[in-house]
Parts: sequence; structure tokens; C-alpha cells
Amino acid sequence: MVLIYEAQFPGQQMISPDSMGKNMRLVYLDPTISSQHTLLSFNDAGSKLGEALQNDKKLQQLAARHGFRPNQPGIFATELSSAGIAPPPELLSTVTPPDYDRLEQLIEGVSAQFASSAPPEGAPEQ
Repeated sequence: MVLIYEAQFPGQQMISPDSMGKNMRLVYLDPTISSQHTLLSFNDAGSKLGEALQNDKKLQQLAARHGFRPNQPGIFATELSSAGIAPPPELLSTVTPPDYDRLEQLIEGVSAQFASSAPPEGAPEQ
């Protein structure tokens, strides 16, 4: 089992279908996390790029060919279907990722457990 971004799986299927094993499956957690990609524009050119990424159909198709879900879901399904790939399910049950401070707490907690010589509380005896 491997944890990857969704885009990596269909993106690889479209680039090199033979590289994917016939038994490989993409499994979704329920609920899942939908990664939000942010663009900060510092000038007019950056703003135009942001608008193009949001609205330009050719860029949306290019994103879909690389496995990313564009703003218009139909484009994603069409691009995958044209490559003979079944479109993944619509993400209905999603949660917001934890904020930075909470992620840092989680990382520190896990690190502390690994740094400790004692097994985690409640862990079975070895």
C-alpha cells in the first residue's frame, strides 16, 4: 500500500499505461482531504496567470491530462475517458486539512513517541 496524491495515479496511467500493474487500485478514504493549491500573485501578470488557470479550457484540459481535477469536473472525466481510464468518484465527503499549528503538534507528538524507548501507552507487549 502506498499513500500518494490522487493526481499521480491517473497521471501515470495516461503517460505510461503499461507501467501500471493490472492489480493496482486507487482507494479513497472517507472522508478524504482535497488538497487546495494556492497561487499568490504579486503583479498583474500573476493575476492573469491565476485567471487563466481558473478559466482557460486548454489549461484545464492539460491539468486533467496530468491527473489533476480542474474546476470543471466534466473536463476531468472526458480526458480520462478518452484515454480509456475510468473517472474516479466525485469527492463528496471531504474535510479541511489541519492548520499549520495543529500539524506541528501532531508531528511533535509522533516524534516524541518514536524518540521514547518505552512503547506507546496501550501498545501490546512484545
